[in-house]
Amino acid sequence: MRKSGEDNLSFIPLGKDFLCVVTHPDMKNKKQTIDDLIDAHNLILLSEISNPELHHIVSDYLKKRNFDKKPAQYLTNVYSVLALVGSRMGVTILPHSIISFLNSNFSCQALTGYQSEWPLGLAWNKQLDIFLRTEFINSVTENNHTEIADSQVLKR
Repeated sequence: MRKSGEDNLSFIPLGKDFLCVVTHPDMKNKKQTIDDLIDAHNLILLSEISNPELHHIVSDYLKKRNFDKKPAQYLTNVYSVLALVGSRMGVTILPHSIISFLNSNFSCQALTGYQSEWPLGLAWNKQLDIFLRTEFINSVTENNHTEIADSQVLKR
């Protein structure tokens, strides 16, 4: 979830994530730009039902890059999307964190520009004082302080 502008939410950044074009490793031509890659292959995306916020982020990005009219196949499950990409049926656009957590051999190219990157972190309603939540936040920030600086998972 992207951080909203509401004043009642507190937010502690813990890292960053970004959109990337995901392809089968054999499909990537080193001379192709990202736009050429999207234009040349079927687009397989997560549906709005499966993840409304991600769907809107990807749709907005595609619209900004003039790919909003390109036909796409929409699926409700990220594993189905990746199965089709793994079968060389097309390409997809997903957050890098999904691909990195799966420890897959997919090829990922980071997208740049229009809201393609965002901070990751903890968000909570600061108007509510909940002891266990406060303890959890303190634990996460204390334990991850050095790990966040050293983490390579979500860095470009």
